[in-house]
Amino acid sequence: MSVPLALSPSSLMASGVTSPEPSSWNQQVYQRLKLAIALGLRRQIFLAVCDDKTHASELAIALQSEADLSQSTCLASIQLTPTQTQILEQIRQGLPQKISGSSAICLQLLGIADFTRQSANLQWSFLRQLREIPQQLSQLDAETSDESLGSLVFWISRPWLYQIQHSAPEFWRSCTGVFEFCSEPLPSHYQRPLHHSSPSAQTATPPRPQNTVPQETVSISASASPSTGSLSTGSSEPMVWQFVPRSLVQLVTITQDELPGHQPLDRLQQIERLHRLRPPGDRLAIQYQEFANLYRDRLQQDCDLVKCTRVGIAAYRQALKSWQISPPEEPGRLLATFNDLGTLHWLLGRHDHRDRRVPELEASLQAYQQAIATLETVPKPDVETTLHHNLGSVWADLGRTRQQANDWHQAIAAFETALNPSQRQADSPSRLAQEASIQNNLGTAYWSLAQFEAPKPCLERAIAAYEAALTYYTCDRDEMTYAMLQSNLGTAYWTLSDSGTSLENLQRAIIAYQESLTYRTPERFPAGCAATQNNLGTAYWHLAQQSPPEQALAILHQAINSYRTAIDVAASQTALSFDRYATYNNLGLTYYYLGVHPQCDPQHRLGHIEAALEQHLAAFHGWRSQPQRQKTAQDAIVRTLRACYDFGGMAAQAKAFNRLPATLLPEIMGRL
Repeated sequence: MSVPLALSPSSLMASGVTSPEPSSWNQQVYQRLKLAIALGLRRQIFLAVCDDKTHASELAIALQSEADLSQSTCLASIQLTPTQTQILEQIRQGLPQKISGSSAICLQLLGIADFTRQSANLQWSFLRQLREIPQQLSQLDAETSDESLGSLVFWISRPWLYQIQHSAPEFWRSCTGVFEFCSEPLPSHYQRPLHHSSPSAQTATPPRPQNTVPQETVSISASASPSTGSLSTGSSEPMVWQFVPRSLVQLVTITQDELPGHQPLDRLQQIERLHRLRPPGDRLAIQYQEFANLYRDRLQQDCDLVKCTRVGIAAYRQALKSWQISPPEEPGRLLATFNDLGTLHWLLGRHDHRDRRVPELEASLQAYQQAIATLETVPKPDVETTLHHNLGSVWADLGRTRQQANDWHQAIAAFETALNPSQRQADSPSRLAQEASIQNNLGTAYWSLAQFEAPKPCLERAIAAYEAALTYYTCDRDEMTYAMLQSNLGTAYWTLSDSGTSLENLQRAIIAYQESLTYRTPERFPAGCAATQNNLGTAYWHLAQQSPPEQALAILHQAINSYRTAIDVAASQTALSFDRYATYNNLGLTYYYLGVHPQCDPQHRLGHIEAALEQHLAAFHGWRSQPQRQKTAQDAIVRTLRACYDFGGMAAQAKAFNRLPATLLPEIMGRL
């Protein structure tokens, strides 16, 4: 007899460039800004864009209060006042007086939103001063003697962003990172990952976690010196491309509309002219890197993802090629580029043709490994932790694609390296949240490896990892992540029940699923609710097989209630990544077992068998485009028709035949 299967554990979403939820999106932006500051690069200009003044202040305070940004970075905040006082003078006066000589000073500049309530003359004065900032940074850096000026973070609103782009182009070209927050931005320790569940199946397919996205660690273009500015486009004669690869030119030509307002082909022409000037140092590589960043940032909005990703990859590779000739003055540039390259290759592997999935993921692995290698000269424990987390996530994607145990071994090794105490600094809310995320993904990796080898020890380690994650993600801190982890824990216990002590583990699985459903309600998270209800029904089904006959019937009814709830919740959604037809088939199996159980009331047997047929037919029709699964439902239909004859005779079987589609009758009759 076929048995119902539980769904795979969900995987905690790490921060990436594809999240559609505003709250999750803001966490990604917050982490990018925090880690950009942690690099400790010199004389960077970042724009943090947030229209809500209160939330912007909360974010700035969160950054200021987190002491684990970097041991080599000092963060200070300056409240600019809307007066005639020069911006540079306010910055100079706000610099810390005493600081370790090895630290870079990062300044948050607040209060710019108040400038919108000032006179037009004062606003234009502010914009004129911004235009002079790039040239003045070198002077300011020299005045800090043995301390080095790190990043300047300008907290602005979107109207100011528009004004800066159009009225202060010199300043805009010098910006090396733009971090745009949606409404309700939250600091990282309130992170709310996305949750997805895979469809349940009637055949034993290798279960898998869902959507383990590499966490975007460093997504900035870090310029070590003031911007090179725009080069004159010269005459209007057609450009002769001698140095910029023709393939890159073609990609940019067909994606010009994806970057409104940036004129990407003109910028590529500037790079071509810069080639001809043979500039000293790594100026050319920086231009390629900043050009790639335009397309990388565009991925966070609505665009042709595959085309834009390919342009970004091609431009980043040109930057790396240039750095082979002229090494970067700032090692952080190489780190940022390798990290972004790894993220873009992962993204392309997810969205390009399936035949390209493995090569792109392998390219992503190589890029992340090269990023880790650059840390040998500039150790940054927190950045290294996140890079190993990214590396493990890509290995996990390869494991789901190639179905090879070795990929899961590699994922586990990367996750465990990320959790190595020597890789991290002092604990903080954001650090503990990251560790909990890694523990969850480590648990899912062990759960997946258990499908190939050593199931009992692997599942025990998976359970230990999930429980470790739950020490941080309590129901008081983050209800939905807590519920997801409880669901994962339940699935691990359910799977372990096949490896001995099954009754105890099934009971633990049921407790975990029930706890998850306290928060995974149909209103708050219908997809998670449907998946967990399906899994709870499956656990009840297996528990009934091992319980005394007088208890089994009540447990089977509990399984039916769970399956019906899963179906009702799934049916209420217009778009849901949950295979409710698998649950129909699971429900049919449960009704069938209830009908043939020796303790079943004889008056109800036939009713249960007919209910089983109804559910199997629903699964058969729903799986019309999936022949293999439809075959599973067809086998169940044949078995149920035989039971109709056994308990109701020819009349009951004839009644059941009337419910079958005409196209199915010949094959069913032949098998009976």
